[in-house]
Amino acid sequence: MFYSVLYPDEASYNVPRNKEIPAYFIDLNLDQIFKSILMSKQEYDLGEYFYTPVSDRKVLEYRKAVSRDLEDEEIKKFFADFSAKLFLIGEYIKKSGEELSERMYHGKALDDGVFIKRGKLMQYAGMYCDSIKDFNEKAKQLVEEGRIKSEGLKGFVNYLKGYESDPKFGGFSQDIDELRDQFKGLHYCMYIRQDNIRVSRYEQEEDISGKVLELFKRFKPVSNKTYLQQFSEAPLSTDNENQVLKGLSKIFKSEFNELKKFCDKYSGFVDETIVRFSREIMVYLTWFNMMYDMKLFGLNFCYPELVDDPSKMFVTDGFDLALAREKRKSLITNSFEFKSPERIFVISGPNNGGKTTFARQYGQLNYLGQLGLPVPGSAAATMNFDEIYTHFGIEEKNASTDGKLQDDLVRLKEIIGKATKRSIIIINEIFSSTTLTDALTMGGYMMDSFAELGAPCLVVTFLDELASHGPETVSLMSNVYPDHPEKRTYKIIRKPADGLAFAIQIAGVHELKYEQIMSRLKGAENKEQ
Repeated sequence: MFYSVLYPDEASYNVPRNKEIPAYFIDLNLDQIFKSILMSKQEYDLGEYFYTPVSDRKVLEYRKAVSRDLEDEEIKKFFADFSAKLFLIGEYIKKSGEELSERMYHGKALDDGVFIKRGKLMQYAGMYCDSIKDFNEKAKQLVEEGRIKSEGLKGFVNYLKGYESDPKFGGFSQDIDELRDQFKGLHYCMYIRQDNIRVSRYEQEEDISGKVLELFKRFKPVSNKTYLQQFSEAPLSTDNENQVLKGLSKIFKSEFNELKKFCDKYSGFVDETIVRFSREIMVYLTWFNMMYDMKLFGLNFCYPELVDDPSKMFVTDGFDLALAREKRKSLITNSFEFKSPERIFVISGPNNGGKTTFARQYGQLNYLGQLGLPVPGSAAATMNFDEIYTHFGIEEKNASTDGKLQDDLVRLKEIIGKATKRSIIIINEIFSSTTLTDALTMGGYMMDSFAELGAPCLVVTFLDELASHGPETVSLMSNVYPDHPEKRTYKIIRKPADGLAFAIQIAGVHELKYEQIMSRLKGAENKEQ
């Protein structure tokens, strides 16, 4: 039995979801990634789906299969068109049904726009029936061609097929067809004089439209250029329209009574499962729209493997998705992998070399891997984590260095106390407010704790000594161009920490090596002699 296109059954669907962003979103810039996506489809209120990572492999595989089906552009457009239309209908019916019920049960004035609302209810009911019939006809063809393979989309197709064949839908569809035919057969006249409008039955009065067109034929433009103004909305005078309808309801009493009966009977006709589908499918569609923009810049996405062993984590051609969306251009990509028993990355190197960007890329990758959607990179294996903990060094302009160090220690203690071996821990530049000796001592204790915990960690640091802490530790470095060490490559590679060597390179560029300084001093001494 189909229930959701994001969850394979009702039990998994009913697991609590986050309504607000998790604490680590800001450090990892995940808030920036989802902000524009959610704003583009604000009416769908999709935040809870993007804010809730999933560890259930069955759910993740279910979503990946749906995503693969939607890679077919025709299928994606087919479901996008249907869901957009059904969501609009569902939202209007919900609103208008509540308003009509409010008037019915609380004695409010029924002529306050009620005829327009009933007319629109009939209109949307017709669109609803037509959309379902058209969908089933096209979906049948796609299934027969073998182009819809996923359990999620096939489940919905079968659900809608059964829904259309249900006698209740058949009766509803027949009622709306008969009602529409009745109103199509209504003909009336409007007499407009100054501020007065009078309506009456059409009594075979002369149709003078042909004469009017002939009269104004002389004003027909001789060129193809048009001077018509395009309006964003159809011209509408609700008060006048409702008064006209009110008058017609007295002339065509039987037809308007049938409309009232129809609205009373079917005010909430939209099926809950169909509306839920039309909302949930937008999680996939908005993500694919974002991916399309990124692929234009040569950036790849892939379906990651979910692993329980940190030493099996890797990514090829990964990138910081928030940065890519901000820059809107091709980026330097980075790859990484652990080799057993490795599970801790320690990144060192020059400032502004991409270390923090890499840390965010690492966190984003693992988070997105638990949404069941394609992730940045051409291939990847992500951790089946239970929680992500981040600690990015903060700047406190009005605080003492003791205050910042205390904050570092308090937050670090909290992380170590809560984390499990399945938690992802990302530490970015802490202990920078104390002496080198103290920083090394505290950094050593931190690394001991991480090693004992067994969790996958990433540490960005200026302390080269931490990069060789133990067999579980991997040293990564941000790199510079050998001939121009002042320029960054933004590539993070496996390499023993060699901050001193980098300092010597910089000194050489500025002719500050010991040999260079001594040479200049000797030259100056010789000149004096």
